[in-house]
Amino acid sequence: RLHSAEDCDFMVRMRSGPIIEHSRGVRFAPYNFAYPALSRHLASLSLDTDNGSWAKVEDFNWLRVQHSPNWSLIPPDQHPPTEEAPDDEEEGAGGEAGMRPPAQTQAEDSELMVDEM
Repeated sequence: RLHSAEDCDFMVRMRSGPIIEHSRGVRFAPYNFAYPALSRHLASLSLDTDNGSWAKVEDFNWLRVQHSPNWSLIPPDQHPPTEEAPDDEEEGAGGEAGMRPPAQTQAEDSELMVDEM
């Protein structure tokens, strides 16, 4: 859930669609970061299959039938290339230990942002 975001791009993978409030100029595309344990982390969160929910955005400040002018999808030809973390031989930066699954990281970061507001 995003509050008061302006002119931002988000690459996400989630079970349900993003929700925006008091935002404008936000764009969405599928998650595009990779690291060695990503497949296992996504599977542990039941996110191993992209269900396309990243594109099912709800704008809680736009209750009309027409598409909200506050968000859009990033056209496929403008999707950023997939970024890959270095494949570390030791556990840690890109390995098992020390790397939280992406959805947990994003959720915790979101909570921090809300707490700071």
